[in-house]
Amino acid sequence: MLRTYGVIHTHIRLARAGDTIDSVLVSATAMPDYAPAGNWTKLSDSIGTLMDTPERGSRVDVMRTVGGHRELRSRISLGPASRRITFTQEDQDEIIRELLTMSGKINTATATDVGDYVEYNPFGGTLDGVKGWFHFQQYNQDNELVHMEVAWGELMLANGVKYGDEITRPELELTLFPNPLSVARDYRPAASTQ
Repeated sequence: MLRTYGVIHTHIRLARAGDTIDSVLVSATAMPDYAPAGNWTKLSDSIGTLMDTPERGSRVDVMRTVGGHRELRSRISLGPASRRITFTQEDQDEIIRELLTMSGKINTATATDVGDYVEYNPFGGTLDGVKGWFHFQQYNQDNELVHMEVAWGELMLANGVKYGDEITRPELELTLFPNPLSVARDYRPAASTQ
C-alpha cells in the first residue's frame, strides 16, 4: 500500500500558453520539458491552504418506459470532467496583478533595480484567466516529495483582493482540464510502510 501521509506544502509552477520554452510554443497540445525548473514561472513560495475538488460534467439520465413503468436506459455526460483547485498565496506577484487588473501578461524584466517600475495597461488583456501547464509538487511533514503532477488548466482569482492591516492573501482558483499529455506520480516516502 502506498501511503503519502499528510501533504504539508505545495509548490506550483506555470508554463504559460503562448510562451516559448526551449523552442516549444506552449499550448494545450504542446508541453515543454520541466527541466530546468527555472524555465517555468513559480507561482509562489507560500501556497496556503489548498483544496482539490473533482468535478464531473453534467449528466442526463435517458429514461424509457417498459411495461408501464420508467427505467434508466442510459446516462449521457454533457460536459467534460475537470478538477477545481482553490488555494491562497501569501504574497502578490505579477500574475495576481494581471488577474486583478485584467491587463494581460506583465513583463517584469525591465524592473531590475530598487525603485524601477513596470508599466502596464489595466483592462488591456482579456477577462480570461491565465492558461497553461501547471506543475505541482507536494511534500509531506518530512519534506519528502509525495506527489507530482503536470496538467493543463486555467488560473483565475477566486475572489477580489482585500487590502487592509493584515497581509494580503489572494485566493486563486485553478481549473484543470482533461488532456492526454497530463501526468501524475505518487512517491513512496521513506516513512511509508508496505
